Amino acid sequence: MTISLFSISNYKKRSPFQNREGVRISFTTIPSGYRRVENFHNGNEKEQIVLEALAIVGLISVKSFETVFKISKTQQSYMLKNNKIVKHNLIAKGLDIPFYTLGENGAIMVGIHPVYRLNYWKEYNVEALYKRLIFLKLFERMQQQGHDIKISHQAFGTPHTAAIEYSNGDKIAVYVAKGPIEDFTHFYKWAKNEDLMNRLIVIVETFEQLKEQERLLKTIPCRIVIEPTLFDSELEDIPFYFVNDELQFQLDMPVKG
Repeated sequence: MTISLFSISNYKKRSPFQNREGVRISFTTIPSGYRRVENFHNGNEKEQIVLEALAIVGLISVKSFETVFKISKTQQSYMLKNNKIVKHNLIAKGLDIPFYTLGENGAIMVGIHPVYRLNYWKEYNVEALYKRLIFLKLFERMQQQGHDIKISHQAFGTPHTAAIEYSNGDKIAVYVAKGPIEDFTHFYKWAKNEDLMNRLIVIVETFEQLKEQERLLKTIPCRIVIEPTLFDSELEDIPFYFVNDELQFQLDMPVKG
């Protein structure tokens, strides 16, 4: 099944992160003179895993704490009280997403305290938050489909949001597009890392964002995901696409639902 650049326009569903109007972030600010809790329990393995994920991605929604990392509300409260995580809110019309960032004691637990900066999250704008939350949604959906994966410790760097690692060690970098994609096209026009170029997922709001980039994408063995499909509960599997020899976007995985 081959899908042209515009034929997917019949798909009308939207992602909650396509809204850019009236969006605000309610950040918690840690005062410079605060005293962290010095006596705290290191927690269990699940807690360590989610703190490591926070150190890599930068933030995780409260919902993902519960559904992806299986951290109970009681355990979240304990982690907040002991400066392991910090809570904030992303707010817009019809949208209220509480999320966590890494606290100072969390940084100690995952071994990055020497480079940890208080209030690092205040450098994030709405676009940066959206990209991270979309990456986590992809991760959640892939887990639900039975992929044996974790969030990779390997940092592929800008312009990638993060990476996914399979149990066999294979890693896939993830690029989330919000608006123009000049950073992506510039990077991959000159990229020399063939291992990276063979392991890539690109998430876009619509194929329109990739218009006139089909030839470049053909040189990069990547898979493309349309953002709203990640949030479509009627789709059992994520539809992945690639650029075929005719420079068309072709469905790589059957859609169920």
